[in-house]
Amino acid sequence: MSHPAIALDLDLSDGFSDVIGDRLDLAIRIAPAIPTALTGYRLADSRRVLCAAPGYVEEHGQPGDAAALAGHRLLAAKGQMPWRLAGPDGTLTIDRPSYVATNSSEVVRELTLAGVGIALRSLWDVSADLAGGRLVRVLPALAGSAEIGIFAVHAPGPVSSGTRALLDYLRGLWSPSPPWDS
Repeated sequence: MSHPAIALDLDLSDGFSDVIGDRLDLAIRIAPAIPTALTGYRLADSRRVLCAAPGYVEEHGQPGDAAALAGHRLLAAKGQMPWRLAGPDGTLTIDRPSYVATNSSEVVRELTLAGVGIALRSLWDVSADLAGGRLVRVLPALAGSAEIGIFAVHAPGPVSSGTRALLDYLRGLWSPSPPWDS
């Protein structure tokens, strides 16, 4: 271990964390941008793809176009709809209720793997499942907006040496590109 004196307290909830109000040393945000009240570093892109379990596609069919998604069970955590997708004909928005209501992205991932429906998932979350055949791409010409990034954010001003070490580690881990992009 490079920094044995650093103690980590990880909160892995999907909910919004008030970095300044909660006096957090560092937070990871997946968003198109970070608020100007925070200092942030873009660690990586968060490329997202439509995917489903092979069994779901076998039972319900592969949608032929984005309009056909209306006949499918879509899965998203609260706050993840509408989906903004980019494709060869430009951008489009899919705004329907999720088939299952949840506040957990992890539950959405597990429901997708179980064959419940189609989800828009980040490659960092599902690349191994796609490579292993547990999930398949749906409408591969469409993808989530490329603007979404993974950011490390903190309150403005200097940070502790421990926070700086963690920032340096995260920036090095995902540079020049994160492992799911290779």
